[in-house]
Amino acid sequence: MTAYNASLAAGVEQTRRAAELARTQYRFGYIGLLDVLVAERDLLSAESQQAASDASLRVGLVRIFAAAGGGWKVGSGETRKSSELAPDA
Repeated sequence: MTAYNASLAAGVEQTRRAAELARTQYRFGYIGLLDVLVAERDLLSAESQQAASDASLRVGLVRIFAAAGGGWKVGSGETRKSSELAPDA
């Protein structure tokens, strides 16, 4: 995990806590529904950013592995080498 991914994970946790607090405040009548919906939107946005970053990191790791000549088992036990992989679109 990179420092960037770690900071995104921390941000998701903080945003999750903010959404929980907004739901609690709404339940007790301190804030309106719009405030809860904004907090939920912010949480979904943070989670989406984290998922995109994680996916990008994993794709990069696979590309490094493939560039180093790595292969892996596919389906019924056949092994593919990096030269057989489809190029990135």
